[in-house]
Amino acid sequence: MSTEYILEVYDPDDRRANNKYISSTPFGAFSVGDTVKTETQGTARITSIGHMVSQLPKSENITHITMLHTSIRE
Repeated sequence: MSTEYILEVYDPDDRRANNKYISSTPFGAFSVGDTVKTETQGTARITSIGHMVSQLPKSENITHITMLHTSIRE
């Protein structure tokens, strides 16, 4: 069984992930209040974190998505 890890960083007030990263190993831990530097918005503060884990029926592959919602760093 294999797992694909996806990290999505959402710009403030945007429902689309403008920064998406894919890995075969887990990403490090994030906490609300941490700052992240992204390709499209520079440095931003994490305001909420969501996770989604899925597996298609009869598939050996698992996908774990971590969704970081942000605000502009003040």
